[in-house]
Amino acid sequence: MGIVLSSCASYSQRVGDMQAHLYNNNPKEAITALEKKIPNANDLVLRDLNLAILNRQVGKFEKSNQYFEKAKTKIELLKGVSLSDQLQAMSVNEETIEYQGQHYEQLFIHGFAALNYLDLGLVDSARVEVLQAQEKMKEWGTPEEGTSGYLWLLYLSGIIYEQLDEFDNALISYRQLAERMIALDMTVPEYVQKDMLRLTKKQSLDEEHKQWLETFKVEKYTPNDDNEANVIVFFFNGLAPLKRSHYLPRFSRDAGKNINIALPYYPKARHTIRTATLKLGEKSQNTIQIESVDTLARQALSDDMPAIVLRGLLRKGVKRNLVGRLDRSSSGLISLISRVASIATEHADTRSWNSLPNDIQIARFSVPAGEYTLSTHFEYFTGGNSTSRKIETFKVKDKQIKVISFHWVNYLDSRVRR
Repeated sequence: MGIVLSSCASYSQRVGDMQAHLYNNNPKEAITALEKKIPNANDLVLRDLNLAILNRQVGKFEKSNQYFEKAKTKIELLKGVSLSDQLQAMSVNEETIEYQGQHYEQLFIHGFAALNYLDLGLVDSARVEVLQAQEKMKEWGTPEEGTSGYLWLLYLSGIIYEQLDEFDNALISYRQLAERMIALDMTVPEYVQKDMLRLTKKQSLDEEHKQWLETFKVEKYTPNDDNEANVIVFFFNGLAPLKRSHYLPRFSRDAGKNINIALPYYPKARHTIRTATLKLGEKSQNTIQIESVDTLARQALSDDMPAIVLRGLLRKGVKRNLVGRLDRSSSGLISLISRVASIATEHADTRSWNSLPNDIQIARFSVPAGEYTLSTHFEYFTGGNSTSRKIETFKVKDKQIKVISFHWVNYLDSRVRR
């Protein structure tokens, strides 16, 4: 009966308190809400991932990476989970299978861990994270059709390599980024174009430099002052979509009729922030979206759906046979309890790393050495009060590459459309 009771509430219900605090931009209270919950044994990876990103948001970078490392270790161990274990777990529902994370979620672990190391001044450790991410990218190949996939990690890799004066590796990362964006018919941001032109010039790759001039439709490359500092800003916008569970009829050959199975879906989200207008000193520019977590999440679910439906049909068959046997061999009360348990435990797997942003946007400034304050103003898709806030005050030296990141959520985004 304990399994039944623990399986009645879906994941989206179990993290509701944490999600409410995130919509109010209160990660400290979100941590408290999450820590108060007795963790489900099959959600431990997700718990670590959520605590990792929340601790990052409150500036506890070392603690954040401790949680990321715990999640990485568990994911590696879970690779050995056998098919028979999963089939056994499916007799209840799919949330009884230990969560391992989608490919994009596993990659994001390395990206956020690398940002933590940059905030701690440990660039070499950040390099290790991007190398691990690149190995996964090679293993998994080209991202899903229709998604950008990996772009922000390629850009972050290039930045880290440049900080270590590994210009060959930086150029490879920026090149992969530009080629992927072009293949997806995306506009290559002007500062990525300048990175490509600057590094091909620096590495004396004259023919490639000429080709990129033609690709970007630039007559001549005009370099910035070599002594200027570069400030790169990552804006983590909104929250990743939260799965819901609904019932859809599917034909079962075994039963000879349509049966209702629980399937996960993403509601159409109300997402209101289009971009952030950043101001740094006398300079101002809008951020540009480089990654849509929303798109990656929906594509991953779409790719998984045929297998989810098949497992749902199989699970329905298992439960129906079990109830039938109890009907024939047990008292009416036992039979009734089995029917109630069968219905109560049937809900879809609504787990995902929902404290991730909805999308990732970037901006890059070249400025003289000095002290600066970065502030932002948010532009909305729809009407409503706009928001401005101060991000950070900092100093930069000549030739320094400074990385800043921040996460902001509009509370109106909590109103989802079914």
